[in-house]
Amino acid sequence: MIEFLLNNRKIQTDKAPTTTLLDFIRYDENLRGTKIGCREGDCGACTVLIGSMKNGKLTYMSATSCLTPLPNVHGKHVVTVEGLNLPNKLNQAQQAMVDCSGTQCGFCTPGFVNSMCGFALNTTQPTLESAISAIDGNICRCTGYKSIERAAAKLSQELQWKDSSRPLSWLVEHDFIPDYFLEVEEKLQSFNIEYNTEGQIPIGGGTDLYVQKHDDLHDMNMAYLFDRSTLNGITFEGSICTLKSAVTVTDLIENETLLNAIPNWYNYLKLVSSTPIRNIGTILEIWRTVLQLAILRSSFWR
Repeated sequence: MIEFLLNNRKIQTDKAPTTTLLDFIRYDENLRGTKIGCREGDCGACTVLIGSMKNGKLTYMSATSCLTPLPNVHGKHVVTVEGLNLPNKLNQAQQAMVDCSGTQCGFCTPGFVNSMCGFALNTTQPTLESAISAIDGNICRCTGYKSIERAAAKLSQELQWKDSSRPLSWLVEHDFIPDYFLEVEEKLQSFNIEYNTEGQIPIGGGTDLYVQKHDDLHDMNMAYLFDRSTLNGITFEGSICTLKSAVTVTDLIENETLLNAIPNWYNYLKLVSSTPIRNIGTILEIWRTVLQLAILRSSFWR
């Protein structure tokens, strides 16, 4: 049984574990604000926020739900655009999009709003650069982006006064997120975090197989490794760095030791896809993709 919070409701489901979070949100829960676009993690129309407990702290990240296996949100808080609505008024991200004319057809808007609210939840340095970086996984075909950049700038200005000693309470008081967020941490502590499956095909964040084999997923017998505690972590012993298989690109880009040891580490890793993909893409998937590219290249040059 897979259990998680979807906005402000507890979900229990025995859906096939190969089901994507996107399909579950739209077709099982009828939350249609999360859009279907490319199904490859490129467009950002399906972006959601995923909150989980890390080191005793509730942390949110943006993620492409089209590539997220349902078991990967077990014991977590999934936030769709419907879960960011305030009673009788717009939240700060939505209002910034309106004030700056940041939407035209509206198809991409829920993804942008989710990414902006994720920025509000996570940022400790609300600069324009970091605000724009937070929406680097969202594509818009209408606006030319400048109006959306102005909305991101407006949001970053509003966040200059964020109280780091009580961030969630401050965000609720200033209309960034609904007040039910204040109860999420307590609710998550009641979940059994580990989701154990025994399968033949190891899968991490879904950023490789869910792109390459989308039509064949229902026939696959997969072992879900994204949240296995024994597979998470970056350790150092002398000059040796050990990366476990469920380490994500974001884990690498935020590791202080690696940032200090390797020149331009941050800038290089920022070239790997987009923020929502870096948040769920694991070392396991990177190496699998590299090996596949190497095989294709060797076949090409024969």
